[in-house]
Amino acid sequence: MRILLVEDCAATAEQVSEALTSLGHEADVACSIESTAELIARIPYDAFILDLNVGGVSTLEVGEQLRVAGHLVCFASGVDPQSVPSDALFLSKPYTLDGVADMLARLSPLARRTLAFH
Repeated sequence: MRILLVEDCAATAEQVSEALTSLGHEADVACSIESTAELIARIPYDAFILDLNVGGVSTLEVGEQLRVAGHLVCFASGVDPQSVPSDALFLSKPYTLDGVADMLARLSPLARRTLAFH
């Protein structure tokens, strides 16, 4: 899968991007809402991992727009996911390789269903 990781901490973004690559996926990183919109406009992504708070801005609205459009979205945060929709995927931070692998395993069945409709 080609995945866009939206994460404003450069060290964390690099670590997760490397984990995604080691698990056989292609990963791009956006560090702001603006760069997220630019990349989405240019590149067809299979899935998105969105830190809930990027540069002090919530990514919930962007994530919900992506979900409504049929995209695979996983929200990530180091705090309680109370604001995340109950039917959304959630990844706890700090990220771990096992956590990322588990999230990808949960995305895979969704990806097969989504791709079957396109």
